[in-house]
Amino acid sequence: MSISLRFLCPFILAGLPLGCVIVTTEPSPGGEDTPDTDTPDGEDDPPPETGSCDASIPSGWRSIPSALSAGFGDPSEGSIRVNVWTGNEALLFADRKAAAFSPATNTWRLLTSPPYTFAGVWAWSGDTLFVDGSVNEGVDHAWYAYHPDTDTWDTFPQAPNVELSGYSAVWSTTTHELLVWGGFAEPPNGFSEPTSNEGAAYDPATGTWRVLGASPLSGRGYHTAVWDGSRMIVYGGSEGEAAPLADGAAYDPVTDTWITIATPNLVPRADASGFVGGPSGSAAIFWGGSIGPCYHCDPQEPTDGGAYDPATDTWTLIPSLDQSPFGAERFGVAVWEAGGKLWMLGGGSGGEDPPAGPFDDGVTFDLATSTWSTIPGGHPLGSRRGATAIWTGCEAILYGGYDAGWGTLTDGAIYRP
Repeated sequence: MSISLRFLCPFILAGLPLGCVIVTTEPSPGGEDTPDTDTPDGEDDPPPETGSCDASIPSGWRSIPSALSAGFGDPSEGSIRVNVWTGNEALLFADRKAAAFSPATNTWRLLTSPPYTFAGVWAWSGDTLFVDGSVNEGVDHAWYAYHPDTDTWDTFPQAPNVELSGYSAVWSTTTHELLVWGGFAEPPNGFSEPTSNEGAAYDPATGTWRVLGASPLSGRGYHTAVWDGSRMIVYGGSEGEAAPLADGAAYDPVTDTWITIATPNLVPRADASGFVGGPSGSAAIFWGGSIGPCYHCDPQEPTDGGAYDPATDTWTLIPSLDQSPFGAERFGVAVWEAGGKLWMLGGGSGGEDPPAGPFDDGVTFDLATSTWSTIPGGHPLGSRRGATAIWTGCEAILYGGYDAGWGTLTDGAIYRP
């Protein structure tokens, strides 16, 4: 999937949207992610299965150094906007700088700085990162491509929905295209925001865009889209100032056709985090988000979600965190999917004044058995909110976040189940 980090919150403190669920997504099979089919050039090589992980590395925790050792992570550089696992390194992109972390050597290195201001949408093809950026305070958007092998950036033709924001992007492993869909148009009067239900696909091999077939969904922005291995699954979102939406659809780029999907028994939401995994490995998992009253005004942040099985057109519901071993809601939780489970670590509560936490323990939710387990605290990562989580196929790399005083943290840890 390729889901960006998006925050729809009433206000921001020390660079962190206060009261928001901060989640980072593991690259899903193909795009807001991790490719899922093999090709001769390795473009869509998947992350290793657990059985192929280095058995000499024990399970448990190990520390990673501060990114400041490589000149990355200063709060003035902005929040982490993009995180990608290449198969060898974790790539982290802030507003003004980028760095790579190698678990094999436990070292950081700086990357060529992004030539843009992050505009909110990105997708990972397996060897190229596609990012929507702006060079003049968000007025004019352009698409950029980053090539890790050469540490270089270039631009490519703008999508047909150039004037939109809040749209989604995923990478199609079946057609080798960047798929973008939906979004908000800039309102001429500043009061209403027309929404789009159109999309386009970019083929890097030919450098051209094509328009996607007509969608059964209404226009929307800040929806969530993931790539399940054969289709783009779109869920939720918001119609401008209207309440968030609960429906979804699936798009097959091979046939250029859409179908509607079952609607889950969840509170409608925008800006949910998206993953692909579960027992089948291809379930579309949506968690958290904003339930309104609109996509950007005084939002409420749910801590539940659901996993959609495309084979059966059914949902498995994920209970809210107050029904987990936590016994209470938590926000700023690091979230990732691995081994058919959703993992949630750290965070703090938002009901007290001042809020309780941050904490260092965690929970997992098994999507096959609908049962909870705990992740003990007392590990090298320590207590924090808003850590970035990247699943490599063998272990989770957790970096950054905020301490009890909302100070920016620049170190991290690796957790191997």
